[in-house]
Amino acid sequence: MVAVFQAITSGQLRGQTLTLTEGLVGPLRKGDRETAQRYRDLLLNSFDFQVLPIDAAVAERAADMRVRYNMRTPDAVQAASAIHSGCDAFLTNNGSHFRRITELQILVLDELEL
Repeated sequence: MVAVFQAITSGQLRGQTLTLTEGLVGPLRKGDRETAQRYRDLLLNSFDFQVLPIDAAVAERAADMRVRYNMRTPDAVQAASAIHSGCDAFLTNNGSHFRRITELQILVLDELEL
């Protein structure tokens, strides 16, 4: 995972995310406000990442993907946002939820060799 973030910060990859919510859940559950703030700073105040908006077009695509791929809403919204923004690949820790998507190249973190 460190190699991925290094590639993003060096400009080799462009980072886009919707995962502020997911990134904050773990630290907030543990009461670790310091780590939660580091996530916020990284994702919201960094030139290396762009936090993608969720608009009507993304919502429509997410609904379609939810039906076609039998996905949970959060997963469908993330995938739809990636497609809508023109991402070349989608990086995830959970390939089983995303492998069926044909519109995106799915990269599973544990399977990457960088």
